[in-house]
This record gives sequence, structure tokens and C-alpha cells, in this order.
Amino acid sequence: MPRTLLLLEGGAYRGIFTAGVLDVLLEAGIYFDAVAGISAGAMCGYHFVGRCHGRVRQVLLEYGNDPRYFSARNLVRSGNSIGDEFMFFDLMEKIPFDFRTFRESSTVFAVGATNCRTGEITYFEKGSAQCLNQCILASSSLPLTSKMIWIDGEPYLDGGVAEHAPLTYWKRHPEYDRVVLVLTRPMQARKLPLSRLRRHTYRLVYGRDKNLLPLLLHEPQLFNQQRMEILRLARAGKLFVLGPDRRFRVERVERNPAILQEGYELGREEAEQHLERLKQYLQG
Repeated sequence: MPRTLLLLEGGAYRGIFTAGVLDVLLEAGIYFDAVAGISAGAMCGYHFVGRCHGRVRQVLLEYGNDPRYFSARNLVRSGNSIGDEFMFFDLMEKIPFDFRTFRESSTVFAVGATNCRTGEITYFEKGSAQCLNQCILASSSLPLTSKMIWIDGEPYLDGGVAEHAPLTYWKRHPEYDRVVLVLTRPMQARKLPLSRLRRHTYRLVYGRDKNLLPLLLHEPQLFNQQRMEILRLARAGKLFVLGPDRRFRVERVERNPAILQEGYELGREEAEQHLERLKQYLQG
């Protein structure tokens, strides 16, 4: 039997597209041997493994504008724009999460975060990570808007600093031979070089982090290079890619519920359109 792996790109609120895709997969009874995600992809994967259908959509639509969820106020109060206590405790009571299903699932679940000391991506796995919530928080902690999250004596920031899509997890685990990647930007998306102001700010804030700073300064180039790699792998038949088209309008921080709902529906549409082909691919 083929070994299956689901890879989930980050993208903050753009993860609403991923939520739409994964809800369709849950409805179709499609599961994977392993799931690896970065940033919003980690949160979506967390829900997928727990089989929490519709919860990501509900949280973003009902609380995406709530300052307790993501805001400058959180940054001032706690050093992180993400309200981790609200996200991992309060919301878990308001919109229940199936912890039992998540814990008992045989699916390997991995969360990618950038080690600020080494400049490398680290993947924390369910069962071996001491506190998975902290790992997900680290994976989602954006530079400049979040403090570094310390795990086992090491500082971490957003996994998307090192790589936007978790391809490295696959490279480290070549035993998976049926690999599906969900993107949160169109395949043809490319990033422009950073502005002089952004480069100056990165140097000012992270100038002492010698292995982190080059990643930040060259983030657009790294993104574009990975997109070319994804395209090559997809054309070679080694990677099954699902992603939005140019109709997708969701921004990194999207405050318009109508646009979020539209993004969710586009994710569902993408998954439904390719569902039969995906089933055939996974069956080998």
C-alpha cells in the first residue's frame, strides 16, 4: 500500500482556502498516514487530524475580527499578535475541539517552525513534542509582530521564514510515496524584493541573529525558488498540488467575512473538482 503524506502551506488567514479543501476530504473519508503543516497550515492540519469538520471556518468567520484572536493589542500585552490563550483555551470551550480523536489518531502530525539560532526548519511531531500548542504558536509567530517562542531552550519564529510549504519534512521522510500539497497562494504567485524600509527594519531588529537575518532578507527569493521546485515536482508527477486560482482574494490578515467565506468556497471547489483524480493518485 502507498504511504500517504499531506503537506499544508502557511499563509495566516489564507488558510481559509485550506480549510475548505480539508472539509471536502473529511466528507469524502480521505485521510493520510502523515500530515505536516506550517503556520496556518499547522493549525488546519491540527483540525484535520482531529476530524473537526468546519471548525477552522467557524473560528475565522466568527472571531477573525476579534482583537483577542489577532491584534496589535495582543502584541503590546503579550509580545505576540496572536492571542494564544484565547485561541487554545477560550475558543476550545466556545467551539469544542475533539481532543480525544486527535490524541487517538494514528496519523503522524508534524508542525514546522524556524529555529532562530540555526536558521533551519524544525519539525515537531505529535507524541514527541512536549507541548504541541507551543509548537503551533511558534510556527505561526510572524517576525516583527511576535516575540520568539522558546522550546527546549531554543528560540523559534514562523515556519514560513525557512520555507512556506513543508517540503523539507517530505525530504527527511522519503518513505512517503503519495504526497499531496495544499497551497494558499496561486501556483504562479511570485514575490517582489523587499522594500528598503523592510530590509532596514529586519537588520535593526534581528541584526544579532546571524542565521535568521539572511532568511528574512531573502524571503521573496526563497519563496519564488520553492514555487519553481513545487512546479517541477508537480509536472514530474511526484506531487499532487491543490491551490487557489486568481479569483482568491483573501489577504494575510483578512477582516472581511464575505471574502473569507468566498475563499473557503474556492477551497471546497478546488477539492471537489479534483476529488476523483486525487483518490486514484492516493490508491497508486
